Amino acid sequence: MLEKHLTNNATSEEVQQLLQMIKSGLYDKLLKQRIDDALLEGRADRDMSLEPAHRLLYKIFSTEEKTDKLIPNAKPFNRYRVMLPAAAALVLVAVAGWLLWSSAPRKTPLAKTETPTPAVPADTDRGKFIHLPDGSTVLLRGGSQLTIGAAYNTRTREVTLTGEGYFDIHPDDGRPFVVHAKAVNTTVLGTAFNVCAWPARSEVVVTVTRGKVRVSDPQRTYGVISSNEQIAVDAHSSAFINQTVDADSIVAWKKDYLVLDSISLAEAARLIGHKYHVNVVLANDALKDCHISASFLAHESLEQVLTVVCAVVEGSYTAQPNDQIIINGKGCN
Repeated sequence: MLEKHLTNNATSEEVQQLLQMIKSGLYDKLLKQRIDDALLEGRADRDMSLEPAHRLLYKIFSTEEKTDKLIPNAKPFNRYRVMLPAAAALVLVAVAGWLLWSSAPRKTPLAKTETPTPAVPADTDRGKFIHLPDGSTVLLRGGSQLTIGAAYNTRTREVTLTGEGYFDIHPDDGRPFVVHAKAVNTTVLGTAFNVCAWPARSEVVVTVTRGKVRVSDPQRTYGVISSNEQIAVDAHSSAFINQTVDADSIVAWKKDYLVLDSISLAEAARLIGHKYHVNVVLANDALKDCHISASFLAHESLEQVLTVVCAVVEGSYTAQPNDQIIINGKGCN
């Protein structure tokens, strides 16, 4: 519906329905995922002028009778802090529109369907960060692929993995989460774990960082493992090894990725500084109230990350001696 509105193909009824959907705050994760997809495709390399984002947001609300109450300081293009419960979503809409609809049409977002959902591939080198409809997240390693079950988030929560992925699963006692990898099934109720199942290898390796999972196939259960435990199953012979491991070392590949998943700018500054070995300083305390959602996978540069972060919070950054970065801006309400 947003795409239809942006291309002037939506009816007046659809426009009003779209506005209510955005303001409800129920679609924040979907909007965030669209931004993540755009960043993964390298669109952050473009000129990061904020005017297209401001213009988009004003366009979305141009049909509202009380735009001045929705957008304070009501000059159309100078701010996009919106006084609504879904304020964060509206900022995401602005940035998503600028990143996504300035070029070719995007893929249809993940949704409940009556046919199998197409696989979500990760870029060969970069990987992909995915928000599932139930609030669970998956970080796919480069070259991996995830297929979402047709009934996901209704009767069951089932996915199929090829490659490697780190799963952080939202608890739901009534609907266990199942990862299918070759002939091996990993079943959880709420936990964080890594599954490695590359096509060129016969084994499937499940490592738990938090919680418990059951590893099985249609004929047998290999075991139930918890934090810092691992089961490696040979998919051909069904031979397996159950052992204690250092889970952090197993998922060390995640350190190549920077995922800012709806966190404060203060926390984002800490994570950016840790990844790029710099000291990121916020120029004033008001910036700490800003929140950001973005994914920078694999080999994004520090400049790319700072450019996107500053665009979202309407700020700027300056590089100082001794590897210090200062983020400037008025902050967020």
